[in-house]
Amino acid sequence: MRTDREMRDLYRYREATGNSLRPPLGEATAYLDNVEALLGKAVDFFLTEEGQEVAEHLDLCWDTVDNDFRTSVALVSICVESLLRLASKGLPEKYPGYTPADRNALLSWVESEEGSLTKRFLNRVRGFINTLGQRRPIDVLWAWHGEGVLDVTPEDIHAWEKSRHPSAHGAFGGQLPEVAQLQRRVDRFHRVQNLMNLIVLHLIGYRGPYMDYARWSEAEFQPARPDTATAAAS
Repeated sequence: MRTDREMRDLYRYREATGNSLRPPLGEATAYLDNVEALLGKAVDFFLTEEGQEVAEHLDLCWDTVDNDFRTSVALVSICVESLLRLASKGLPEKYPGYTPADRNALLSWVESEEGSLTKRFLNRVRGFINTLGQRRPIDVLWAWHGEGVLDVTPEDIHAWEKSRHPSAHGAFGGQLPEVAQLQRRVDRFHRVQNLMNLIVLHLIGYRGPYMDYARWSEAEFQPARPDTATAAAS
């Protein structure tokens, strides 16, 4: 054993499975040429406190790859929500989804209708107004799209919404949909997994070729970063 050498291992045993999450570099040229560079950064990242938190979310997703498709959709979509909160932590809120004028107008309307609306409804509206200052994942996604961050597209955002909300609220139950509708769900799921890969690659600090599952082709991962983007969202 040499005292001047440091060895670090990133390893977790998991039984082989026929299913998987979509590997961020794919299995072709991007993987063969860049896997060592990615692993070099990944080992350092996953040894940090933030990296351990990201690893827990990825592990939850891995636990569902052999489960029912709807279970995988729900877990991956919810974990993307958590990863969005991590990636946007500490960054200024550039596009909260409303303006001060919007908020004031809504408050004025509530006050003017207080005598004609039920107390329960008014309380719900006031509760909604009080939550306007909270950064929602959907607000982060739209802001990133407007700023060119991580190459997020409206199609990515819609895919996450249409996967996350129905699965979290029990709307994917019952009989299986027709083939065309099921294919749309699968396509949206691929986009959501791709979005998860983009966030994790960004957090790791990787830049270079990757597998874009929104288009099923290799692409270059050199997007604007949340801490450097300056363009205002519209």
